[in-house]
Amino acid sequence: MTMTDPVSASSRGVGLVFNYCFGKAVALSVECALWLSFSVAGGVTCNPALIAAGAKFGNMAINNLFD
Repeated sequence: MTMTDPVSASSRGVGLVFNYCFGKAVALSVECALWLSFSVAGGVTCNPALIAAGAKFGNMAINNLFD
């Protein structure tokens, strides 16, 4: 049995909800804001979970830009 990555699952869920409810522009704005906040918070506190969450939201924002 394989375990899913909770960071990936939660970031995908947030992205899907915002994309469905508010549209692509708002979803991209939220993903960028979350990427920035998680990356800065993870860097300041040296928390690998926050850094990973920031990386996931950054990847989602880039993917959302080119879709």
